[in-house]
Amino acid sequence: MTTTARLTLDQFLQIPEQEPALEFDSDGTIHEKMSPNTEHAALQAHLAHLLLNWVDVDPPRRRGYVYSELRTNLAGASKLPDVAFYRHRPRASARKHELEVADLAIEILSPRDDLEEQRAKCQWYLDNGAQMAMLVDPGQRAVTLFESVGQLEVVSSPGTLVLLPGLELALDDLFSVLDV
Repeated sequence: MTTTARLTLDQFLQIPEQEPALEFDSDGTIHEKMSPNTEHAALQAHLAHLLLNWVDVDPPRRRGYVYSELRTNLAGASKLPDVAFYRHRPRASARKHELEVADLAIEILSPRDDLEEQRAKCQWYLDNGAQMAMLVDPGQRAVTLFESVGQLEVVSSPGTLVLLPGLELALDDLFSVLDV
């Protein structure tokens, strides 16, 4: 569901949280985040687990924080990346929402998601300071990496992603959670 309201970000944030969650664009468009299906939920948990394991291998050198669906309010918009990795603990507002975009923002395509809207969301993360955004397509078993404005790379199985220094991820390993 998408609606255009003439709300400000502050007004949007007064709306009680609900399921499925709502996201807000700076133009006043409100999007209902699709409820995850089993594949989406499994990939989301698996990606967070892989990132946490990478940090845990060498915590002094690989400091980082991993969050799932942490609301980010920035540039007049409010987004909920499926998985977010921050190199440092993010700055939070009085409402406990993050005021900076993740270093790595990950979106997982749900069956009812609009591909172009999800790509635009990944671009928004980059435009607002992310080092990388990642759009995971479980149906195609492919990942689109957004690394700079206008630069994207599609990687399909059996390819390998380099997400952070020292963190390489084989797509077969990423999608293996769907084969269980």
